[in-house]
Amino acid sequence: MVSVLGSSVAPLALAAALAEGRHGGMRIAMVLAAEYVLYLVAMPVMGLIVDRASDLRAVLVVSQLTAACSQLVQAALIVSGVTAVAPLAAAAGMGAVAASLSVVTGARLVPNLLNPGLLQQANGLLRTVQMTLAVLGPATAGVLIAVLDAGWLIAWDAVTFLLAATIFTHLPRHPTVSVDGEPVESTHTGQDKVANVDAPVTLTAGLRAFAARRWLVALTLSEAVADAAFMCALILGPVHAARELGGIGHWGWINSALAAGSAIGALAAVLVHIDRAGWAIASGQAGLSLGIAAMAADIPMAGITAATAAGAAVAGPGDVARRSVVQTHVPHRQLGRVVGHIETIGSIPVPLAYLAAGHAADSIGTRPVIAACAATMLAVAIAPLMLPGVRRLRLTPEPPVSGAPRH
Repeated sequence: MVSVLGSSVAPLALAAALAEGRHGGMRIAMVLAAEYVLYLVAMPVMGLIVDRASDLRAVLVVSQLTAACSQLVQAALIVSGVTAVAPLAAAAGMGAVAASLSVVTGARLVPNLLNPGLLQQANGLLRTVQMTLAVLGPATAGVLIAVLDAGWLIAWDAVTFLLAATIFTHLPRHPTVSVDGEPVESTHTGQDKVANVDAPVTLTAGLRAFAARRWLVALTLSEAVADAAFMCALILGPVHAARELGGIGHWGWINSALAAGSAIGALAAVLVHIDRAGWAIASGQAGLSLGIAAMAADIPMAGITAATAAGAAVAGPGDVARRSVVQTHVPHRQLGRVVGHIETIGSIPVPLAYLAAGHAADSIGTRPVIAACAATMLAVAIAPLMLPGVRRLRLTPEPPVSGAPRH
């Protein structure tokens, strides 16, 4: 959570450093695209490493130290006046690899520390703290960029990663449960295939575990398209704010409203039990489109921030349900690889969205592009509910009937 303090500031600082001079928008897009490509390529491999690891705490510490090195290199380059795409993209790529390792390690470590019945509350609490710490980040960055060099703000992000690594060294050391020693898990509706306890810990075995669950494939594809549309709108946000909303500083307030609404939604997920996970996930994705639609509409800034916060609040429980349902229904020994495949598939459309966003906005303007993003998010949020398995998906698996065969 400590690293969120810096990570909520660093992207805007990097964008500010690259935006100066000619072709600033394309340089930003190229660095971000390179970062996402490396993120999605590294994710399955990181999942395999995590599933084979004997000390998840050590893996998590390594991920934070690597992220700190990435940010220190970026900070040194920017402070030195270097804004070329290649070195910054390489440094950002190192951070992307660290992020992928951190994501899959956290996804597997949380169920290792807690009773399964507490997963929803734990993920909700984690999300609440993350979003609460991120509320002031973008608005603070908008103020600090005016008085400090962007490189020093990125250096602050590196310091927060170092602090996080120090804190993680105090976690209890939890060895990975052996493949042969972990019992076969029940399924939520009887549709999932029971995993083979003797299955090898390989990338292909993890991919098969992912593909065997139609509900998971449908939700992952839906999220992939929705995230691409959302990120397309976000990358256009600063330009749209500067052209249509009265200044780029307003973009910081929109980001703060997004984080505040997400914190409220995550807190609601802690306090309220989520039963129908499929409906919660779909509702959350649909709700997130509300703020994007408001940006495209010709309404006052107060209305945009209110819609953004409200939509993010609705999205909070859905995001917590999405995280928890995977940890609940995927066998622990496969979790790192399955999460890796989910994140990879979810990230594939994002670099394309980054590269296409600037060109589309230059051709037809930011407003229609952002409106199309909102419509896309709403459509793909509803689509998975066509599957009965998604509509029946529960966060807590139904206990198997005594004496009945498990399948």
